Amino acid sequence: MIKNANILRRFEREELKKERLSFAEKLKLLDSMWKEACSLGAIKTTKGLGDLEKAIRIAKGVNGL
Repeated sequence: MIKNANILRRFEREELKKERLSFAEKLKLLDSMWKEACSLGAIKTTKGLGDLEKAIRIAKGVNGL
């Protein structure tokens, strides 16, 4: 159980600062997460650009924007 959320957030921020991924590694990670979300049914895949706005929202969430 997390007793102090502020300590956890600070720890997470510090760990993220230490982690340095290349652009290729980030794309590979994003691709894996996308495939996992699709396989779980959290994201429905469509052909074309019909869900472009949804994909952008997901990307912003992944990037923490």
